[in-house]
Amino acid sequence: MKLNKKQMFARFGEVDDAFIDEAALPEEPIAIHPKRRYIISDFFEKPAVVAAVCAIVALGTVAGIVMAGRAANRPVPPISGTTDSDHPTQETEFAYVGDIIRHEDLYYVSHGNGTCSLVGIAALPEDMVLTIPETAMNGDRVIALRDMTMTSSLMVPNGVHLFQVKGIHIPASMTSVHVNTLHEMTALESLTVDEGNPVYRAEGSCLIEREGERVIYAYLTYHPGVNWGNENPQMSLQVAPHDRYVIPSTVKCIAQNALSPYNPTGLPTGFYVSFSVPASVEVLESKFLSRSRRQASVSVSKDNPNYYSSFNCVIEKATETLIVGNGGKATIPDGVTAIAPYAFEGAGLTRIHIPASVQSVGMLAFWNNPDLESITGDLSEPIMDPDESGYWSCYYVKDNCLIYERDNIKYSSLTQYKSTVVLGCANSVIPENVTHIDDFAFAWNQGLTEINLPADLQCIGFKAFAHCPNLMTIRYNNTYERWCQVFLDGTWMYQNGQMTELYFTDQEIPMTVVGVEFDYSGKGKTEN
Repeated sequence: MKLNKKQMFARFGEVDDAFIDEAALPEEPIAIHPKRRYIISDFFEKPAVVAAVCAIVALGTVAGIVMAGRAANRPVPPISGTTDSDHPTQETEFAYVGDIIRHEDLYYVSHGNGTCSLVGIAALPEDMVLTIPETAMNGDRVIALRDMTMTSSLMVPNGVHLFQVKGIHIPASMTSVHVNTLHEMTALESLTVDEGNPVYRAEGSCLIEREGERVIYAYLTYHPGVNWGNENPQMSLQVAPHDRYVIPSTVKCIAQNALSPYNPTGLPTGFYVSFSVPASVEVLESKFLSRSRRQASVSVSKDNPNYYSSFNCVIEKATETLIVGNGGKATIPDGVTAIAPYAFEGAGLTRIHIPASVQSVGMLAFWNNPDLESITGDLSEPIMDPDESGYWSCYYVKDNCLIYERDNIKYSSLTQYKSTVVLGCANSVIPENVTHIDDFAFAWNQGLTEINLPADLQCIGFKAFAHCPNLMTIRYNNTYERWCQVFLDGTWMYQNGQMTELYFTDQEIPMTVVGVEFDYSGKGKTEN
C-alpha cells in the first residue's frame, strides 16, 4: 500500500492544506509495509513485553514522585547506596546519597557512612567569610565541597550567591574540593587551609595539592600599579593597576583551568592579568590559563629549566611549543614550531602574526577573540617539502586567513589535496583554492559582516561561522546545485542572532539562512 502526502497526514486527523503543502515530505508516494505493522502488533501482544513496559512506567512514576518531593523541599528516601571510602566516588559526585539537610547556615548531603558533603550556603557572617566546619549533622565529618554551580539542579535553597563570598577556610577533614565552586567566588580575597589537612595547603593566592605541589586553583589579587621616575614625567615608567596571581616558588605544576579570571575584581573590562611562572614549575597543563577577553602579562623565571618567555608568550623549551600567548597585537616568536590548544583563547586579540616555523596549531588555539581584524605571516604561499611517503603539509597566511595545506605528490590524482582555513578574521578574503573551512574558523568574530565562499568548497566545519552577530551576507561563487553537495555541519551558522542572506551565482533571489536553528538536512533552515 502506498500513501501520498495528503493521505499520510489524513491518518492523523484533519490537517490544513497549506500545512501539508509546506511539509518536508517527498512528493512521491510513501510505501507502508503491512508486514511491519503486523510484526509490531504481535510484538506488543507478548506477555513479557507488556510486563517490561509496565515496569518502565512504574519506575518513571516513582522517579517523578521523588523529584517532586525534592522540589517541595520534603525528605525523600536515598536514591543510591553509601560508599565505603571517605572520598565520594565519581558516581556520587552529582547524585544524591541522602537528603539535603541544613545545619546552622550551611546545607549538606550525607553519604550514610559518617561523612557528608557541603552543597549550599544559607547565610554568611557579616565579614562574608565561609568557614567550613569539620563536623556537621550529628557528627558527620565534612569531607567534600561539591560543585555549587550545580545547585539549581540539586534543588538546594541557596540563600547566598557565590560571588558574595570574600573568604573561605577549608578544614582538615575536607579532602575533595570542586574548583568550579571556587572560581565562582569572584570576590575572594583570602583562602586558608587547616594545617592538619592531608591533601591541600594554601600559599600565596593558590590552593595547592600537597602531593606533587600542584596548583589547582588561584584567585586574583589587586595590584595598584607602580610609577618609577616621578621626578621626570617624560622619563617615568608607569604600570597601570591590574589583577595578578601570586604563585609560590615551591610549585611544581599548574593544573588545567587553575587560573580562570573570567570576572574582573572591580577593574574595567580589558584590564590585564599578570603572573610569573617560578623556576620550580616543571609542568604547565593544557589550558592552565582560561581567559575571557583578559590580556595576560606573562613572565617566566630565567632559572626555569623547562619553559621560557618571549614576546609575552610562554614556550616549552624541549618542543618549542607555545603554551600560552598574550593578547592585543600578538607576535609569535620565531622558532616556535607548535601552538598548543587554547593558547590564545579569549586573549583579546586584534592582530596576530604567524612565523614560518609553525608546523602545528592545536585545537581552539585562537577561539573567542571577537575583535580579531588582521592575520599576517612570514609565508604567503605553501612550501612543498614532502617526506619519504610523498606527503607534505604547511601553514601559511594569505588574505588575512591562516591556511593549512597538505597533499601527497605521489597520489595527487586521487584528490589527496586539501586546503583548509584554520583561522579567519573580520577582513578575511578566502582564497579560491580553499576546499575546507575548519571548526570555529570565524566563530565569535564581531567585525565580520560579509564573506565570499570559493567555488570548490567541499566542507564547512562545526560552528565555523557561529556567534558572528554582524554577518549579514554570504556569497557562494557557484550554483545552488553545487551548494547542495557541500558538507555543512548542522551548527555552521549557529546562534548569530539574525538571518544571513546566502547568494548563488545562478539565483538572483538570495536564500535566507537562519543562524539560530537548523533542520535535519545539515544545510540550515532556509527560506526563499
